Amino acid sequence: MTDTLALAGALRRWDDDRLSALLAARGVPDDAHISDLFDLAEYLLDRSRLEATVRRLDRRTLVVLTAAAELARPFAFEELIALVDRRGGDVQWDADDLAAARSRAETAGLLLVEDLDVPIDAVGAALHAVDDGSLALDALLSAPRPSAISPTADAATVSAVAVERAFLASARTGDLLDALLRHPARELGRGGLSLPDARYLSTVIGADVDAVGRLIELAGAAGLVALEDRSWLVTRTGLEWLRLGIGERWRTLAESWLSSISPEILAVMTSTRHGQLGERLEAFARWWFPAGGDWLASRVERLAARSDILGLTVGGVWSPVAIALLTRGVGAATAVLAPDLPGEVDKVYVQNDLTIIAPGPLVAGLDRTLRTMTDLESRSHASTYRLSPQSVGRALSNGSTRDEILGFLRSVSLSGVPQPVEYVVSEAASRHGLIRVGPFSPHDGANATGTSYVRSSDRDYLAAIGVDQALSPLALRTPSPGVTDRLETTLPPDVVFWALQDARYPVAPESLDGSIVLLGRERLATERSRTSAETGGLLERLRSSRGAEGEATDAAWLSRQLDEAVKRRSTITVVVRFPDGSDREFRLEATGLSGGRLRGRDAKADVERTVPVRSIVSVLPN
Repeated sequence: MTDTLALAGALRRWDDDRLSALLAARGVPDDAHISDLFDLAEYLLDRSRLEATVRRLDRRTLVVLTAAAELARPFAFEELIALVDRRGGDVQWDADDLAAARSRAETAGLLLVEDLDVPIDAVGAALHAVDDGSLALDALLSAPRPSAISPTADAATVSAVAVERAFLASARTGDLLDALLRHPARELGRGGLSLPDARYLSTVIGADVDAVGRLIELAGAAGLVALEDRSWLVTRTGLEWLRLGIGERWRTLAESWLSSISPEILAVMTSTRHGQLGERLEAFARWWFPAGGDWLASRVERLAARSDILGLTVGGVWSPVAIALLTRGVGAATAVLAPDLPGEVDKVYVQNDLTIIAPGPLVAGLDRTLRTMTDLESRSHASTYRLSPQSVGRALSNGSTRDEILGFLRSVSLSGVPQPVEYVVSEAASRHGLIRVGPFSPHDGANATGTSYVRSSDRDYLAAIGVDQALSPLALRTPSPGVTDRLETTLPPDVVFWALQDARYPVAPESLDGSIVLLGRERLATERSRTSAETGGLLERLRSSRGAEGEATDAAWLSRQLDEAVKRRSTITVVVRFPDGSDREFRLEATGLSGGRLRGRDAKADVERTVPVRSIVSVLPN
């Protein structure tokens, strides 16, 4: 029987949970071409996909699969353990570890575990294809495990730098999300952020352009941002994360970092926690993943970069926080880190020059509110925010009033609200809405589409807008000769509104009846679980093709088995029921299927047989 028939037959007995685990383990997409279990088996056994999968397998799983391929027949698992013990030399391979590796191989559809374990020939061929001499059973069993080295850096210095990095990771990721809420960043088709967006975000977070990409990767892994329509957007999870304190923000990022690491690499890291990360981790990783190649090198590089960002490593040396994380979990690591983080404050200094100084990390809720009416100017343990007519106008567009803005500033200020600040807020409030953009929906301006207008009683403003080169993409025009109080465009009103606000005009959105509507700029990503969004349709198709037990389902399954056998010209054993009720087995090389009859050569009897399909009870594995 072919590998496809054998694997499809095994998958037919799997429940939905096991199938879901298989789809996740092998990264199977919801491909419309996969309509049943045979299609899935063919997809999984595709040569290039198998080779890519093999390159990502750890040493123990490779030992199990290589030993299975060497046995080349159905076997009891005890036979495999005995084979490994005989060939293992001085290295002892724990039976429980091999059993866990066997389970991983089965979950990934690389080994059939039934009454006896059945190797899949295509998997053995893929192992042979990628073998550079390190994947033979003897090589896998005898390769020495790399040794650890001791750190040379000063422990106190490592700890201090690690705390600073952990703080900056939380703060800068927060700044990144806040910026993406207002200005989603565009991802290029070839990968990576567009340069203008990368430069803008690097200015916002106060780091170089390269750091932006690493922070987005970190935030994406934690589910705080997601790529949608080639734009990086904040998720609802990210919005909730912004409400957390510095320590809890770091905990989320560290938890994501830890969960993204395979158990094997994690075991390596835990065993070398008193040594250095860099070259040692790569040496251990290559030992654990002997076929990893370039995939492994890039993964280790990303892991090391994220470790540095989070303060888990300093100069390749594990920090005390990292040791706690690797040995006792994220809760213990957060507890180790928390006492050394700068304390959060709930008061600021509002100054005459329109700057607002927070003498420490501001409590998350206050920080979020302050950002609605100011722009972050600098970030460190102490942060500087700047108030401006434009930032106040943004808050007014979001629904705040003059009294609410001034009331908030008075409630958090240690220095009162200086007269220049009060003047800027009052002036911005009095001018807000001097220019109107519409028509928006009275309930949800973001949904407005079609022709829009810009109107104002101040003709000088309209004249300035009409000749402003920065606004030329809006293609604003006078609707007719003699009309001087409005301009029109075919672009949606939200596009026009944000362009005017970015150009620092005192603009407000309005509905057809002239009332101002609330218009938030925050655009969140649509969050989807992989199972429901990416594989839900596929799982439903597989469930339907498997069906419930019954004659119709069994007949369809039998027909698919015979089709597959003929296509591959496989040798199969068919059980045929005769008119007297007796069953007989025939081992045939399937050569044709038509007119309700299976044709095949019976090598044992050296004859060509034709068997009515309706008389075939089942197809048995050989």
